[in-house]
Amino acid sequence: MEQNLLFKVGEIKTFRSSFVSETENKINELLLTKEWVLISCVGGTDRDGYPIHEWCLGKISD
Repeated sequence: MEQNLLFKVGEIKTFRSSFVSETENKINELLLTKEWVLISCVGGTDRDGYPIHEWCLGKISD
């Protein structure tokens, strides 16, 4: 029997390191609940050379 390993997502949250303080702590708190999954993350630099990161999390729905 085949098993579907993909989660159905009912809500999406996006976090950006450039304007949200303690972003990593909030992301870790959500992931520890086991109700949220990491959909994507990207990193780079802005026009001034400052590092920026973005995380996209999805809340697993029933």
